[in-house]
Amino acid sequence: MEYPNYISRLFWEYDISLLNHKLHKNLIIERVLEKGNFDAISWLFKNYSFSDICESLSSPNISSPTRFLWQNYFAKITQA
Repeated sequence: MEYPNYISRLFWEYDISLLNHKLHKNLIIERVLEKGNFDAISWLFKNYSFSDICESLSSPNISSPTRFLWQNYFAKITQA
């Protein structure tokens, strides 16, 4: 998969050409939720399922503030 610049710059310590969007989905989702801008978050929702993203929130790699933010966001959209 070809990653846009606003995604690839989040993975400065990796060779982005070796990241597989299926095999490394947890890493990608976690990093984008933690450090992504609006474009990166939009890309995330277009490329991964709601359940994939929600499952990643239980990862120890997600900070408490980020987890809290996204859990509240998802709670609000699922209630609407």
